[in-house]
Amino acid sequence: MKLVVGDDSYDLVSSVQGAGIGDLRNLKALTKGLLDVDDNGGVAFPGVTVKTFAALFEGLQDSEQADLASDMNFLLHMQALVWLAKRKAGEPVSFDDCGIPLDGFTFADDPTDEEASSPKDAPAEAGA
Repeated sequence: MKLVVGDDSYDLVSSVQGAGIGDLRNLKALTKGLLDVDDNGGVAFPGVTVKTFAALFEGLQDSEQADLASDMNFLLHMQALVWLAKRKAGEPVSFDDCGIPLDGFTFADDPTDEEASSPKDAPAEAGA
């Protein structure tokens, strides 16, 4: 799955799982305590981590878009996801720069291997 921000596309899984240790450490420090206790089920928010991404995305499939727009946990994780994706792509960006509008990103499916290697995209063979 791809995260599309403007004209740029980022691999969603590698943005999180392939993030550098320093970026993950900084992300947790930057986001620790940013959610009110009420927004985090009555528990002090420990910061965004790979584990909190996994938990959030597991629950997204049953969520309504209108509900997500008011879910502080979702909004913080989306900002974090944009930050990690841009950092992984080598873009110099601050966490605050990644507070994009809700309509500023979309998700797109990756083309399947079959589609990616379709005959129309294959180079012509020599002598053909």
